[in-house]
Amino acid sequence: MIGYHLDVDFWNKGIMTEVLGAVVRFLYVKADAHRLQATVCNDHQASFVSLRR
Repeated sequence: MIGYHLDVDFWNKGIMTEVLGAVVRFLYVKADAHRLQATVCNDHQASFVSLRR
């Protein structure tokens, strides 16, 4: 399980989108993951957007 929090001062800068992309690439390429699953709280629309990218 991986969780994250980003201080409001850093929202809307693409930081979590970049971080999540790097984590996903690592898991598939280096850790040989075959499936990833994400759960996001309903009120965190920005997290949905980051995960979709």
